[in-house]
Amino acid sequence: MDLYNGRLLVVDLTTGKVEINTLKEDFFEENVGGILGNIHLFEEYEEMDPLIIGTGPFTGTLFPGSCGGVISARSPLTGNLSHSPVTWFFTPEMKLAGFDHVVIGGAAEDPSFLWIRNENAVIREFPEDIIESWEITDYLRHELGDDRVQILTTGTYGFDGGLNAQIIENYWNSFERYGFGGLMAGKNLRAIAVRGLGDILLANPEKYMKGCLKVLNQTKNSPYYPEAFEKLVHSYSADPGIEEIKHRVDGCFNCPIPCRVFVKYNEPANELSSTDIEEPGMLLTDFEAFAILRKKGLNGEKAARVMEILSRKGIDPGVITSTKTNAFEGLLKEIEEISGIKEHVEGDIFLISRNNIANQIVAYTFGFCPVLSHMAEIVDYELFSQLIMDGADIEVNMVEVEGRINKITP
Repeated sequence: MDLYNGRLLVVDLTTGKVEINTLKEDFFEENVGGILGNIHLFEEYEEMDPLIIGTGPFTGTLFPGSCGGVISARSPLTGNLSHSPVTWFFTPEMKLAGFDHVVIGGAAEDPSFLWIRNENAVIREFPEDIIESWEITDYLRHELGDDRVQILTTGTYGFDGGLNAQIIENYWNSFERYGFGGLMAGKNLRAIAVRGLGDILLANPEKYMKGCLKVLNQTKNSPYYPEAFEKLVHSYSADPGIEEIKHRVDGCFNCPIPCRVFVKYNEPANELSSTDIEEPGMLLTDFEAFAILRKKGLNGEKAARVMEILSRKGIDPGVITSTKTNAFEGLLKEIEEISGIKEHVEGDIFLISRNNIANQIVAYTFGFCPVLSHMAEIVDYELFSQLIMDGADIEVNMVEVEGRINKITP
C-alpha cells in the first residue's frame, strides 16, 4: 500500500509464535492509524494482555516531526487502557521495517527480545544478567552488528518488580508514565529491537511534498525555536540552569524544532573531539521531570545526573519528582533504593499541557510528535485529509475521526 505498509505483526511470547497479518484498506479508512488503530487492535487481542505499538500515516515520511508513534496497553498502575508516545527514531524504523502496528502478547518462559527487521520478526533469547537499560542497548547493537538499531527496553527497576518502571528509548527517558516498562519485564521481554531499510511509497509524491512544506512553514512561527528545551522547562516555571553544561541540541526523526539537549558534566561541555571518557553526559529528553527537579532545588548538573540514573535504571522520573519530600541531599543514593512507589496518574495519556490536549491526541493518531504539536500550531484536519489522499489514495471521514479523537481526550 502507498503511505501505509498494510502489515500487522502479532507476537505471542508464550507460544513463540510470530504472525504477519494483512491490514486492509478499510482498516485505515476507519481508524487512520496510530492511537485509533491501537484501540481497535486492543479490543481484538485483549485476551493476550497485549502491548501494542502503532504508527500513523505520517510516521517516517517527510511530514515535520514524523517520529511519532504510540504504545497502548493496560497500565499496571491504573488498570486502564493507557497510551504513551514513542518518539526519537523507533517508530520510523518500524514503519521502514514494513509494519504499521505490532501486537505483543503473552509472556516468554526465558528472558527474550523481539528482533524486527525488513518485513520479518523473530523472538530470541537474551542473557539473564544484563538488565540495565544502557547495557541492554549496547549489547544488542553489538550482537546485531548495527549501531543504528532502535531499541525499546526498560532497566533494573522493572526487572526487580518496580511498579513505575519506564520504557526507555535506546538510552534515554521516554514520556511513558504508565508502568509499561514493568509490563515488558513481566512478559520476560528485555527489549524490542527494530531496523528498517524499506521505503514508504506515495500515490502522489509531488502533492504530498507540497502539503508537508506547508506544515513546515507553519512551524517557523513557533515561539519555542530556538532553545526549545529551555523554553519548555520555562513553561513549567523553572530555570533550566544548563548554560555551563550544554553541549548540543538534538531532535527526533525529521523534526524542525529540536527540543532535546545533550549536556556534558564528565568533561568540558565545549569538548568536540573524542576522549577516553566513556560516558561524557546525558541527553535530556523529559523537560517536565527536569523542570520539577530544578524547582525542588537541584542545580542543572545535579538534575542531569539524576536523569541519567533514572534512564539507566528504567525509572519513570515522574515518580521521583512527585514524591512529597524536599530532602534531595543524597538523592542519587536514594534512587538506588527505591522500589514499589505508586503515585497517582492523571488521565490515561501523557500530555504536555492541559491547554492543548486535542492537538496532542491528533499527533498520536496521525503519527507526528505531540511535543511539536504543542510547540507549533500545525493541526489542520482538511490538510491532513488531503495528505492521506495524496499519499495513499484513501478517503478518510475526518468528521468521524475528530469525533473519536474527542472521545479519547481526558
